Amino acid sequence: MFTMIHASRSWVSRWGFFVFLVLSFPGFLSADPDYMAELGVQKFDGTLEAPAFALKSVEGKTIQLKDFRGKVVLLNFWASWCVPCEKEMPDFEKLYQEFKKDGFVILAVSIDRDGVKSAKPFIKKHQLTFPVVVDYPNFEAYQMYGIRAIPISYLIDKQGKVVGGIAGPREWTGETAKNLIKQLLERP
Repeated sequence: MFTMIHASRSWVSRWGFFVFLVLSFPGFLSADPDYMAELGVQKFDGTLEAPAFALKSVEGKTIQLKDFRGKVVLLNFWASWCVPCEKEMPDFEKLYQEFKKDGFVILAVSIDRDGVKSAKPFIKKHQLTFPVVVDYPNFEAYQMYGIRAIPISYLIDKQGKVVGGIAGPREWTGETAKNLIKQLLERP
């Protein structure tokens, strides 16, 4: 009986529920997959301006976060003694190499208590080419961002707004991470 009633309905009534879902829940057929959720990124609403700081690179050059306005920034807090930090650094380098030409930058903030003394050999060992700054001796950025554990990373959009936070290491060379960066780069 059900199939006879169902078969006699018009196309509109058969598709009515589907149309209702699409109109009622705009994300139902979203063209943008939720790569943040897939990667375990805590989404922020994108209204928080990334706290500004100026720190010295291992070469002694002052680097400010605002220098990267107009680019997508992955801001990472790490230390040379942190095993999970060390494991994700090669992935960061590969991700940076793939997307730097498109307006993506990784800014790594070392919180090593002896500053450049530990950070510089670590950078050399892992052949890191993205910007690395040392948050020593005042731990200014560390305090501004309320860091309690490492590694921790923040995704900052082209307008300088924090759009996501990542506690702990991730696989940054996988398709999900790459698609997330592509998605952020496509935004205005």
